[in-house]
Amino acid sequence: RIPRPFPNLMSKPPHSNLPAIALVTAGFFCLSAMDAVGKWIVEADYSVFQLFSIRSMMIIPAMSIALASTGQLSELRTTNVRFFVLRAVVTFGAPILFFSALREMPLADATVLAFGSPLFLTVLSIPIFKEHVDGHRWAAVIFGFVGVLIVLNPTADVFQPAGLLVIGASLCFSGSMIMGRMLGATESVTRIVFYNNLGIGLLSLPFASFSWTAMPLEHVAIVALMAMLAVGGHFFITRAYIAAPMAVVAPFEYSAALWALIWGYFVFGDLPGVNVWIGAPITIASG
Repeated sequence: RIPRPFPNLMSKPPHSNLPAIALVTAGFFCLSAMDAVGKWIVEADYSVFQLFSIRSMMIIPAMSIALASTGQLSELRTTNVRFFVLRAVVTFGAPILFFSALREMPLADATVLAFGSPLFLTVLSIPIFKEHVDGHRWAAVIFGFVGVLIVLNPTADVFQPAGLLVIGASLCFSGSMIMGRMLGATESVTRIVFYNNLGIGLLSLPFASFSWTAMPLEHVAIVALMAMLAVGGHFFITRAYIAAPMAVVAPFEYSAALWALIWGYFVFGDLPGVNVWIGAPITIASG
């Protein structure tokens, strides 16, 4: 059973969107911190599949215990099993492709390229959610794509094919957010976050078994930190996309640029290239 999309939410007064804006900003702070932690651990030569299977092994029992202890385990019951499975398959590509790219790219460069997702979401909100996107919004979408192309720098000798992995991750993330909002019509945020992490873990495990590496306790602790940041980020962002129109919420994903620049510089000593300094303001301005 495919949940019906929400009706057009643009009629809501602007002040009612402020909580969703705060949530999405907090969510991308959490995910940017998780990306920095994840980049460090993938550079320690662990399989991306192993990291996400372990992360899910931590998240699922923790959420189950928390729900059981408060008598809310029945919260996980759903009649939308097939749609949750489909969303898990779509969502799976986002972290796998993005963290695979982080092996080869600075954090800030990858984050700016991932800014294609607000543009994809704005475009897709028209046929799926019947949201109105007028002329200046279309101009902003086109303007934003130009910025993404500048960051990707496809004609330069320094072009990194890893950038294409980030674009793929952006598309998967956009699909995941759209499907999450559709599920939000009938499902709780807790249920959406739980089954999202369960799906990523189950899909990662078979691939991880081919390249499993023993992990010291300090690295396990780092994956646990990733898990906590992931749950917080996914909860805040999913709730934000349910509560407000996509065209309102999506541009605030650009707050991740500041955090990525800070983490990249202080943790990895990375500074973006000239193409990123040119393309990032164009993409962010489109928001």
